[in-house]
Amino acid sequence: MNHHCMFCELRMLENLLNMHQLPDEIKEKTAREFFSYFSQLPENILSPQVARDIHVRIKKLTGISDPYKELKQKCNTMMLEMLPELRDRVSSSPDPFITALKLAIAGNIIDFAKSTDFNIYGTIERVLNSSFAIDHSAQLRSGINKAATVLYIGDNAGEIVLDRLFLEQLNHPGIIFAVRNEPILNDATTDDAIAAGIPQFAKVISTGSNAPSAILSEVSAEFSQIYNSASLIISKGQGNLEGLIDEKDKNIFFMLMIKCDHIAGLLKVKTGDYVIKNNRNTI
Repeated sequence: MNHHCMFCELRMLENLLNMHQLPDEIKEKTAREFFSYFSQLPENILSPQVARDIHVRIKKLTGISDPYKELKQKCNTMMLEMLPELRDRVSSSPDPFITALKLAIAGNIIDFAKSTDFNIYGTIERVLNSSFAIDHSAQLRSGINKAATVLYIGDNAGEIVLDRLFLEQLNHPGIIFAVRNEPILNDATTDDAIAAGIPQFAKVISTGSNAPSAILSEVSAEFSQIYNSASLIISKGQGNLEGLIDEKDKNIFFMLMIKCDHIAGLLKVKTGDYVIKNNRNTI
């Protein structure tokens, strides 16, 4: 993990400590613990693994297992209220597949690891009126049409309502939708998937891991079996990309909004860009 990611994780730690209004002496003690922790990190550790360790520690300090529960519920409710209007925009568009795909990527702005202050309305309009910085959507459309099974790895609560809209458009009988095993950040869990209506369009499973990513060394046997047998994999968001970016054995499509310069550099795009990238395509 590079120094940019370390600083990002430390900012998240500070935000969590402030959010829970912990006493200054607890904040200082916890900060010192993590300064020591960061000094001993192995070079190959992933940023989502560090985020998981921070959240496990904060949960122990506060006794709160899901600090973002209320905010996640609000995001799910807000997006469900928008769903009929957005569904109409999809159905009336020249290419419903591309419109639903763009909306699914727009939902990736809902990321409490970066900020709880986001403008979903503005993001939707920007995405719908923008081109993808990397556009492998034609490959994705063709691949889904040919795939017997599709593993769709979700990212955040709220966002998954727009994933649902994309699933409605796909109308594919072999989709498995994966969520986190337990609350971490604002990542979607089974409860969020049910609230968003995902089970109407896909079988819902968990990754079996408490990391905000799909890290294959940590997932359950069930997820591993489905991952290995899937014809095509859709990976939403930066966290999942960080876990799967080096995997070349499977046909993976990364769908995300670029939220930091580190990921932008890896994909040779700009922060704020929208991307649909196949892991086997170097263009």
